[in-house]
Amino acid sequence: MIFPGTMQKSDLSLKLSLAVVVVILNFFVFIFANLFFENWPNPKNFKELQAKSFDQSLSQMYLQTLDATERRTLEHLNPGKVATVAIRDQRFWMRAAYFPFQGDAVQIEAVKSLLGNLNKDYQNSVQHQLGLGPNHTSPWAWVTYQFTHHSVLHLLSNLVFLFLIITYLEKQVSAGWIGAIYLLGGIGGGVSFLFFNTEGDLSVIGASGSVCALLAFLMVVKKNKNIPWVYFFAPVPRGYGQIYLPAFLIFPIYLIADFTTMLNEPLQVTAIAHSAHIGGTLVGLGLGSLFLIQAFFRRKAASHGIFRNHDGFDELF
Repeated sequence: MIFPGTMQKSDLSLKLSLAVVVVILNFFVFIFANLFFENWPNPKNFKELQAKSFDQSLSQMYLQTLDATERRTLEHLNPGKVATVAIRDQRFWMRAAYFPFQGDAVQIEAVKSLLGNLNKDYQNSVQHQLGLGPNHTSPWAWVTYQFTHHSVLHLLSNLVFLFLIITYLEKQVSAGWIGAIYLLGGIGGGVSFLFFNTEGDLSVIGASGSVCALLAFLMVVKKNKNIPWVYFFAPVPRGYGQIYLPAFLIFPIYLIADFTTMLNEPLQVTAIAHSAHIGGTLVGLGLGSLFLIQAFFRRKAASHGIFRNHDGFDELF
């Protein structure tokens, strides 16, 4: 594993930095959310719905509720994939209670009962209460979803990126820029998610849009310059450390995967909201370009003695 950013012994001290504040805030929201709301999905209900015995019935029931265009899009997929899409489609949960399904009546009733339980659990879940979705949203959700995570693994994977990248960037640009990239990247990720997922998808949670915005920003402003990358292969001597590689490698290693996944799986069959990643990336590219333009004019002004640079442009370039 290799991550862009820096982590030295001095970075691991207990001094209060922006990177530490972001990490603490994400941990606090994660603990708060799991104290007051349920985690979703309920393992028992979800495991039963994923059982092979339900795949065929679930996929057939789901296809019956779709219009002709949507049905043609999914008919070529195997029942397991169609069932996965069905479980992630809130419209289906709500329709299942009253829709006149055709098929094995006993199996249909069993599926309807499980879907009802799934919907009930979701209404009081972290994802529904704090997430951003096409069927349920609030003004606060645009911010709360950026600091909310589904699991400890989801949280830690994002915090590794956030800590390393912010630790590196805060030595070179102002905290205002980093905060703007984080928040606007999250908002951009939310806009992109809602644009591509207009029909029944679950709410999105996580800081991935913000992470992608920071990655894209760093790639744009550093371009082909070498930046520190932290590598980790094993928790043994020489199994981890820091090397220097060009910043443009961020694109093939991380960002391009989201674009190709969106093209190959536009229906969001996977649990990862790649469309939100794309929105965050585009915001990061835009803010990085704006930063370069501002840096250009600041350097020109500084060369004419209008003002001196105090925002780290000299170090960055």
